[in-house]
Amino acid sequence: MPFGVHGVFAALPAGVVFALQGFEQAVQLAGEARNPKRDLSRAIIVAMTIGAVLYILLQVVFIGGVDPTDVARSWSSPLGTDPSDYGAWYTLALAVGATWLAVVLIIDAVVSPSGTGVVYVGTSARLTYALGEESELPGALSQTSKKGVPVTSILLAAVVGELCFGPFPSWNRLVGVVTGATALMYAFAPISLAALQARDAERVRSYRMPMPKVLLPTAFVSANLILYWGGFEYTWKIAAALVVGLVIFGIGTQLAQTDVMSMLRPAAWIGPWIAGSVIIGALGRYGVGSHSWLPEWIDLLVVIVFSLVIFYWAISLTMPRDKVEAAIAKDREQIEFEAATA
Repeated sequence: MPFGVHGVFAALPAGVVFALQGFEQAVQLAGEARNPKRDLSRAIIVAMTIGAVLYILLQVVFIGGVDPTDVARSWSSPLGTDPSDYGAWYTLALAVGATWLAVVLIIDAVVSPSGTGVVYVGTSARLTYALGEESELPGALSQTSKKGVPVTSILLAAVVGELCFGPFPSWNRLVGVVTGATALMYAFAPISLAALQARDAERVRSYRMPMPKVLLPTAFVSANLILYWGGFEYTWKIAAALVVGLVIFGIGTQLAQTDVMSMLRPAAWIGPWIAGSVIIGALGRYGVGSHSWLPEWIDLLVVIVFSLVIFYWAISLTMPRDKVEAAIAKDREQIEFEAATA
């Protein structure tokens, strides 16, 4: 490995994780599935398998197309020259005389992100629709057309998505931020599930994850490692955006007169978690602005231990059973319907 294990870890959030995130949409839309108990795990496994096989084959082809003399002394220019603005694959295609492939890559550079954008607009709209339904955001977001389409939520997701392009000068920068933000989002899932299992374990569910005591903390640690490997320059920006989002969310809950104050104690772990992630990123070895004060491998151990401490602390702050039951009672009709159709 030309840049050692550090290079492998740094490459994960720089594109590898983003490339394998196709399973995420299946999870976010699982509430609309007819048989999530059967289909959800299949969708995740199949999506990740297809993505992994495809990208592994692409790397095999890419390595096979590299001239050994270009990497004999250094990996600084594996193609013999700096890649063009259209990327390494485009440069390699021209180098081997496959002009037709270069044209296909240019077309795909437009089609592929466009398809991704459409999918993300749909799933983002599903999330804002749910927040509107729970009165955490304006109720207009939960309104649907005659065909059941949440038009307002889709329009909001499209507008916000377009605005998010502004701060990022390149696709790589955008991928880095999206991957870090997604890892942050993933980190909430195992804690939420562990809290539900602690307070509402007896309920019949459409899908029940195996080995939760092992997989849930492992998932939280993995999300934190991805966030750390993404680099300090992304971590602090994502943290700042999260703070802004929490402020806006707090204002919205006050206007909607929801019982947000009762959620402050169960959410007390979020502030120290975000602050700790930023501090570890600054002391760590990844990204612009990091100081590399933590030795190699020790930094990963610090992230793992910190993540486990936060995970079990968060679980200890879970809402009391009576409040959990009251929250579930609000959606009892929908929950019972899903259980009956499972």
